[in-house]
Amino acid sequence: MFANRLSSGVLALFLGLPLVAPAAAAPANLDVSRSGDRIVVIATAEVPADDATTWEVLTAYDRLADFIPDMSASRTLEREGPDALVLQTGRASFGPFKRDFSLTLAVHEVWQQAVTARAVGGDFTHFESSYRLHSDGAGHTRIEYSAVIEPRAGVPPLIGLPVMRSTIREQFEALLAEIERRTKQRVADLGLEAAHGVPH
Repeated sequence: MFANRLSSGVLALFLGLPLVAPAAAAPANLDVSRSGDRIVVIATAEVPADDATTWEVLTAYDRLADFIPDMSASRTLEREGPDALVLQTGRASFGPFKRDFSLTLAVHEVWQQAVTARAVGGDFTHFESSYRLHSDGAGHTRIEYSAVIEPRAGVPPLIGLPVMRSTIREQFEALLAEIERRTKQRVADLGLEAAHGVPH
């Protein structure tokens, strides 16, 4: 959920591991632009999943590193109702240049509707992000992601934006792929239960 190569994939939200993520079937629309020293990200996609499954993936902070490329760790430090403190670590890449980073996020949830996060510690001068969910009630959910990011180390002017655009897309689509994977797994599990007469 809070996951980008420069924003920790919460994005992850949000948010280091050199994993190759499966391509998501859902097409993602992505815009990455520069505003002064900050990077502005807007991404949208529709997934063939209900809002419950989508929400489950977005808020699985302690498992984000399992499927978000370049995120090495993500864990919940504190939790109080809809608010959480999440620590994420990873590796930012600018072509041949690589830098390890950490990010502590104050996360606020609106049940099955939105996840917002802001940096309260780590290697970013500024980090704010949000995921918003819109279910059609028929098994499809629209995901809207936005973020404003400013790494303390800055973004190289020539290669920074194209590299960020590529890696943010990779991470966003890895998130979409995980949502679709879990949806298919649930359908398969329900089919097995029905075949064996297991009540659910």
